[in-house]
Amino acid sequence: AAANQLGYKSELLMWHKIYPPTQEELDRNNRLCSDWQGNRNPFVDHPEWVEFYFGQPQEVNCSSDVPTISPTPTTNSERNVSPGDIMVVGYNSDNPDVVMLVTFVDLPANFELYMTDNAWNGQSFNSNEGTLKLVIPSGGLQAGSIFGYGDSSLEHYNIWEPAKGSFALSASGDNIFLFTSTDESIEFIGAFSFSNQPWVNAVADIDTSKSILPEEIEGYAVAIPHSDNGLYSGLKEGTKKTLQKTLMKQGEWETSNSQRYDPSVIGPWTVVVDDAVGTLWSSSTSVVGFPKAAAFLGLHFMVYIMI
Repeated sequence: AAANQLGYKSELLMWHKIYPPTQEELDRNNRLCSDWQGNRNPFVDHPEWVEFYFGQPQEVNCSSDVPTISPTPTTNSERNVSPGDIMVVGYNSDNPDVVMLVTFVDLPANFELYMTDNAWNGQSFNSNEGTLKLVIPSGGLQAGSIFGYGDSSLEHYNIWEPAKGSFALSASGDNIFLFTSTDESIEFIGAFSFSNQPWVNAVADIDTSKSILPEEIEGYAVAIPHSDNGLYSGLKEGTKKTLQKTLMKQGEWETSNSQRYDPSVIGPWTVVVDDAVGTLWSSSTSVVGFPKAAAFLGLHFMVYIMI
């Protein structure tokens, strides 16, 4: 028999599009739920979700039968990182500066993340403060991972590089923006403020602790009253949407002007894939012996290939 092989994602997506679930697969999905697993394959019930999660298939051209060892790197915009997918979960502005982050999605190797304490003026960032750049190393980061800057207990704390200016949180209050950047635009991922008046509407009102809030990140911006240091202390298991909403509640944060917070107490988190899928799969669930990644990437036919 031929050795097991993992197909190209684009081929799996194309097969899914060409061969939608049959009545036999629908019946099998029902039987597996009622007789064996107690849960369902959402990509059989809702084939349209595949495009939402994994995008459109792309043509694969191969010059030989040997699989490509290293795929061509994709740009940040092709990696499906959206506003709110990475958020601040803690900070210490009393020196030395520390910023704690959580990712709600898997971040691939070579993903470029920028973090700045510069204010946004509606068109661009001011330049009186600083910006740091993190390139996610080999292996990537799983959803639910806690990482960040400035403390050795945080994953990737020491591989941020200065991109522009000098990043230094102000103990009198500051804002933090997380974003990716292309040659054409800035794509916002997260916004955080620990200033008593964080978001302003006019350029004239901007200072080192106040910024205009970009429209595309409004639904995911966290703003808490000023304190030198702060740590999210709320729910750490749930769907991405639930965790995002909880993070934005001021009552879920501990703050102090004298106590620094220890990043090692905050993670990792458990992120259920999506409210639409509910509790079908979490970050540790397997389906009939298949790991989560195979079950999701394999789409409707691969989940059942051994049944």
